Amino acid sequence: MGTPRETETNLGEVFTDAVVAQLYARRPPYPDGVFAALARRLVDPRTVLDAGAGTGALARTMSVFAERIDALEPAAAMITEGRRLPGGSDRRLRWLTARTARRSGP
Repeated sequence: MGTPRETETNLGEVFTDAVVAQLYARRPPYPDGVFAALARRLVDPRTVLDAGAGTGALARTMSVFAERIDALEPAAAMITEGRRLPGGSDRRLRWLTARTARRSGP
């Protein structure tokens, strides 16, 4: 067993596989009301950051409420799949292949 950082890295590599990205769509959907609740909290300039976007289930759906959505995802295979799915090519949606910064401390 590796360190927590090594384990995190190894788990994250699973999502680089195109087949895993295609199967990601079979995950349970967000509960009813999530998108309406998020939309009520949007303020001008009505932008959304979806960090760890996966195939963009949140980002693609929020495009009807927001002026711009940045979907941040480290796995290119997930972004490729997200772009292919309905809403994935919306002009308000910007896909970014990147990792979020690590937070140190408690």
